[in-house]
Amino acid sequence: ASNIRQFQHDDAKKMGDELQNLKFDKSFPIKVLPVVTHADVQAESQLDTIMDVITKHVETAFKKIGATVEKPVATRVPPAGEAQGVEEVKGRLRKMLLEQVQSDNFSRLWRLALAKSIVSETKEHAKKFPENESSFRLWKRAFCTVAAGCGKEISDLEEFEEITAALVKCDQVEEFPWWTISLIPRSQTENWLPPFSYQASCFRKWLAPLLLIVMVIVLLFSTLHTWDMEARFDQMSHGLEEAKANETKVKNENKALRGEYGKMYSCSWTPQPGQCMGLSQLDRVWTAKDCREVCCRMGPEICSTWQFDGKSSECWLGTPTDCSDDDDGWAGGRLSSA
Repeated sequence: ASNIRQFQHDDAKKMGDELQNLKFDKSFPIKVLPVVTHADVQAESQLDTIMDVITKHVETAFKKIGATVEKPVATRVPPAGEAQGVEEVKGRLRKMLLEQVQSDNFSRLWRLALAKSIVSETKEHAKKFPENESSFRLWKRAFCTVAAGCGKEISDLEEFEEITAALVKCDQVEEFPWWTISLIPRSQTENWLPPFSYQASCFRKWLAPLLLIVMVIVLLFSTLHTWDMEARFDQMSHGLEEAKANETKVKNENKALRGEYGKMYSCSWTPQPGQCMGLSQLDRVWTAKDCREVCCRMGPEICSTWQFDGKSSECWLGTPTDCSDDDDGWAGGRLSSA
């Protein structure tokens, strides 16, 4: 109780985060019993307040894992006399543990542990002391022992004998369906038989030959399929070669056309800085380069001279009537052949 001031809400929250990372068996409810020790070091009038604070801290620490917080208990150690509250703590713990032990979940875990232990010990014994049919007899006895320990009965002895008869032919301990024994505690029925899906008949003996037959069939089918695929692949390869040849031919033709096109629209210019008269203004042309290209594409019959005014971004082109020999600051050119 004297250390309560050193454990605050943030500490309880951190503790809850750490508890959440732990693995708890959800089969059993988690119950927390807060015990306030050395309560006599605090004033009697403060005890209820301290108990409330501790309860809130415990709830904060354990709420994330779904625990149930019990009513707290205070213990005292007076200078004279016996400790107080200890017997109440023992009684509360005894009651909670008894409830757990008597629960169905605890019985189920005990039976699962019993089945696991019997299977492990029986298999080990069968390996150490192999005799004719000893593995079969031990498996059958282990099955019946676990069934009896779990309060279950074999529903049909004749059917049980038929199901287990094939196991006599098994040669190795590992071939027996030991896993069926661990299913007994999980079953909800009182009358029980090994499930049909787990009825063993030494399947492992035939597993390798069966796999070999399946592999041969798959290999045969794959071979036939491969021959057909090779023929199709040859056809596709031939078609692909023809497509590549056509693509190369088209590329060469386009290259030749681009050369002719370049020759058709390739112009040689002589600078013309002096202003020319008789040209027409062309709108929506904003650079000297574009003005020059447009004039070239129009052809020498329509445009033999171009001029661009950088200040006003105006393009003038056509066939001039007269040009100044002075340098008027125009960017322009005349076809060299003109």
